[in-house]
Amino acid sequence: MENQLIRVMQVIPDMRSGGAENFIMNLYRKMNKDEIQFDFSVHYKERRFFDDEIESYGGKIYRFSLRNDNSVIKYMRDLNRFYKNHPEYKLVHCHWNSMGFIHFLVAKHNKIKVRIGHSHNSSAGIGRKGKIKKWLVKPYKYVTTLNLACSDASGKFLWGKRPFEFIPNAIDVNRFRFSEEARNRVRREWNLPDDAVLLGHVGRFNVQKNHKQLIAIFNEVVQNNKNCYLMLIGEGELSEQIENLVSEYNLKDKVIFAGVQSDMQDYYSAMDAFLLPSLYEGLPLTAVEAQASGLPTLLSDTITTEVKINDNVYYLNNNSAKDWCEKIDALKHDGQARLDYNDKVLESVYNIDELAKKISDLYKKLYNEQVNDKN
Repeated sequence: MENQLIRVMQVIPDMRSGGAENFIMNLYRKMNKDEIQFDFSVHYKERRFFDDEIESYGGKIYRFSLRNDNSVIKYMRDLNRFYKNHPEYKLVHCHWNSMGFIHFLVAKHNKIKVRIGHSHNSSAGIGRKGKIKKWLVKPYKYVTTLNLACSDASGKFLWGKRPFEFIPNAIDVNRFRFSEEARNRVRREWNLPDDAVLLGHVGRFNVQKNHKQLIAIFNEVVQNNKNCYLMLIGEGELSEQIENLVSEYNLKDKVIFAGVQSDMQDYYSAMDAFLLPSLYEGLPLTAVEAQASGLPTLLSDTITTEVKINDNVYYLNNNSAKDWCEKIDALKHDGQARLDYNDKVLESVYNIDELAKKISDLYKKLYNEQVNDKN
């Protein structure tokens, strides 16, 4: 049994390009596919950003319709039928906190003894939707067998006083090493002036990422420096609203909506600073990527200090646009310094090579314990 292929079911709403999804793919790319294979339980019918790559590695994507039809009863019935027909799954790793407890209830009913819950956020959100999610996550901790979290805050949010293990949002550090060639190419592609100061943000267009405040901050920046530009990378339900806000501020010629990009390392190289004024985060993987590119990284003071790897990270109050402006005004591009900062990230816990080995060993241990369990 030692050499049998281990198939791990990864549970996630879908595999669009987001923080948790990128974390899973960073791990997946480093796995020995002859030993461990990732398969995916997703909850939209539509194909997403990473689907082609997953299938190219031999991963299977099982599509459930919960987020399309909102039928929990149908979901439980379909999921129960699935696990009865697929006894090969002995490990389930869930990255979906709000409805993860339902998945785990069905998995437990089907005698899946390894149920790994993974917390990627420090809050359920705000407003009515946030209140509903906060209620939904409460039973999650009662159906897991192993608790993981990307930061102390995200662990306490989901697991409370129960024990959990810190799993850093690691990346392929060398991939994000600063490149002068890539910097010049991307800036040419977007018709930026040679001396432009390019501020960047990467994140889904939703309430959590606080794009409204980001645009307000940038509007103040432009008053002092007409040569500043802002590039927004991502997609989401609030994208049209933010585009309208940019128009209201008369910033259409200064703000670039770049969509989702697969060659993110080149886009980080093109930037002069990375801005993340989020209302809350677990531990933002984008901030790790930005540091690996050597970017000055400006974060809201709501974000955990665990993500600070080097001294080029600054925590600022979202309510003080002046503080953000002053920090941005003091920035200077230095290609060599950016390479030096990459070396620091390479030596940190955020290096995917070390984490992938740790997770691989964990999966093997848990799998073999189940196979050898006579009960």
